[in-house]
Amino acid sequence: APKVGSLLGGINKKFALIGILSGLTLLLVTPLFTIGILILSTFKSIFNSWLTGMYVSQNELPRDKRIWVKYTIQSMGSIMHQFILMVIGSLLVFENQSSIKHFFVITSQKIPTVESRALMTNWNEIATGILLIALSIYGLSSIIRLKVK
Repeated sequence: APKVGSLLGGINKKFALIGILSGLTLLLVTPLFTIGILILSTFKSIFNSWLTGMYVSQNELPRDKRIWVKYTIQSMGSIMHQFILMVIGSLLVFENQSSIKHFFVITSQKIPTVESRALMTNWNEIATGILLIALSIYGLSSIIRLKVK
C-alpha cells in the first residue's frame, strides 16, 4: 500500500475511494472475490494513511490526542458495522422463519451446506451493497463540496 500510495501522489483520497468501491464491487462477483479482497485491503490502507494525515494536521485537537481520536472513531465505526451486520443476519434468518439458534448452527458447521452458503451469499451482497451506497454518497458529497468551494 505505501508503494501504491506514493505512486498516486497527492490525490490519494479520490483514488482510494475509487479503489475501495472497485474492491467492494469485485467482492460481489464470486470468482473474483480474492482479487476484490486484495484491491480492497490495498486501497483501504491508502485511505487510512490519508485519514491519519488529516487527523495529524488538525489544529483544533490537542497534539497528543489526534491519533487517539482517530482510532476511537474507527473503533466506534467498527462496532456500528458489526451491529449492522448482526441486524442483517437476524433479518435474513427471520425472513426464512428460522430461529437465531438455527442461524448459529448453520453458520458454525465445519463443512458449509447449501443453506449456509446461500445465507452467507445473501448476507455478503446486502452488507456490501450498503457499503457501496454509503461510500458512493460520501464520494459524491465530497465532489460536490469541492465544486461549490
